[in-house]
Amino acid sequence: APFLLALSPTLRPRLPSLCRGALLAVSAYVLFSGANRLRAESVLSRSLAEADASYELFPEPLGPHRWRAVVRSEGRYRLFLLRSLSGSAEPRGEVATSPDDPAVRRARESAVGRQLEAFFRAPVWSSDPEPDGTLVGAYDLRFQSLLLGPKKLLPFRFHVADDGTVEALGWLGRRKR
Repeated sequence: APFLLALSPTLRPRLPSLCRGALLAVSAYVLFSGANRLRAESVLSRSLAEADASYELFPEPLGPHRWRAVVRSEGRYRLFLLRSLSGSAEPRGEVATSPDDPAVRRARESAVGRQLEAFFRAPVWSSDPEPDGTLVGAYDLRFQSLLLGPKKLLPFRFHVADDGTVEALGWLGRRKR
């Protein structure tokens, strides 16, 4: 914002103080966000029955005081909306994943699958049989907001043929027939 205000000749002499103010505002926001993340972790640990549960925290849009917790369990993720200011943890459902399905395993072992696995923080894998193989989809729960409502995510798709060959189809996932 200070640089936009610098376009006005009357505000240019105040540019150093405007930059300092902007730096203070950004620093305060980062500290507030960090403190709220720590508070959200505390709220989540009190809400979970399993002490050693594996989880990821992702910020929700429209405020650093709301966090999405993705708790890993056998073949599923449990979702929570954490409100760090009020100290509440709202369960928001479960998402099934099939990382050990044979077709999914083949897709995960491909070069593109390994890259996705390295990039994704909370991958959801699914498979749908087709006449000539299996269509495998993958998306990351990091990019699915709980506040903005369930949106149909655009998964990355693979085609795993009956002979075991894997074709990366991309984000649109359309096969040429």
